[in-house]
Amino acid sequence: MNLMTRLAAALALTLAASGAHAANVLVVLSDENHLDLKDGKVLSTGFYLNELMQPVKLLLDAGHEVTFATPQGRAPPVDTSSVTPANWR
Repeated sequence: MNLMTRLAAALALTLAASGAHAANVLVVLSDENHLDLKDGKVLSTGFYLNELMQPVKLLLDAGHEVTFATPQGRAPPVDTSSVTPANWR
């Protein structure tokens, strides 16, 4: 289980255990689609779909509402290599 999944699970369990009402959880994603490297090369970037959706699913299953945002208000780019069936086994 990766760190994001553990953090989301801990948050969901803490809120459930404390008897808190459902929360609106803000998930902030980068809206940058590249990184300029020191050597002048450019690296394409984006969020990894299963690393985002596994903790989001835990939050939704626990009854929370999830709101997505980015710093510039643009759509967050997905890492296209993460959209493969092998990542969802």
